[in-house]
Amino acid sequence: MLDDGAAWGERFVAPVGVPEGPGWTSADALFGPGLDEALAGVADARDTANLAVAGSLLFETYAQRLVAPVLGAWFVDGRVLDARLSRVRAERIAPGVRRVAFAGPPVATAEPDDEALRRLRNGLVEQNLQVAARAVHHGTRLGWRVLQGAIAHAVAISFLHLSWPRPDHDRHVGDARDFLSGVPGLADLVEIEAVVEGGRRWMSCYRNTCCLAFRIVGAGTSSTCALCPLRSRAATREMVAQATASYTDRHPDL
Repeated sequence: MLDDGAAWGERFVAPVGVPEGPGWTSADALFGPGLDEALAGVADARDTANLAVAGSLLFETYAQRLVAPVLGAWFVDGRVLDARLSRVRAERIAPGVRRVAFAGPPVATAEPDDEALRRLRNGLVEQNLQVAARAVHHGTRLGWRVLQGAIAHAVAISFLHLSWPRPDHDRHVGDARDFLSGVPGLADLVEIEAVVEGGRRWMSCYRNTCCLAFRIVGAGTSSTCALCPLRSRAATREMVAQATASYTDRHPDL
């Protein structure tokens, strides 16, 4: 997480230690013996009998909460968070995961930057998200591409939220592409680019896989997310234009 995470947004804030209380569990238990209970809770809360849909939504919320603080700690503060599955706790609520906590704080490293980033990516992706994804895949038969798309999207959107508060709003386009290219199969699941809106360049991204939220009973089109590939590219581009205009209005000094 960031030293001043609140200034970047609540997605970059995460507790350190072993929080206790209702809903908190170790991540390896959540995606191990606790998975069936968690899936049932999501299915009930989201009004679906389809466990694959429930698995997608559970994993989507987990990935979003996990990735942002890890990337923020490194790309803003230059410190590494140990994000291995065994070092993370998750606060589960009925629709999914609300927060994650890390066993220890982010630490500075004497390693070369490329080696530190490789170790960070390995802990975050290979030793956490991929392990959790395999558990959901085997437990629900949810397609592997959908799960990998959730990882790619979590990475891309985290970099977007790191970029927009910068004076150069497309700051992390290259970082996002490089990070995803380091994991086979992820780079093709999102499209990352810089777009010009209001005379300035902004980071933008588009999903090439769907989280399946549209399949919730009675959800209709309102359950397609902003970057859903079921939307037309023109509709998504218009949403990006509106979002950048709103951001500029709310942050006139940037």
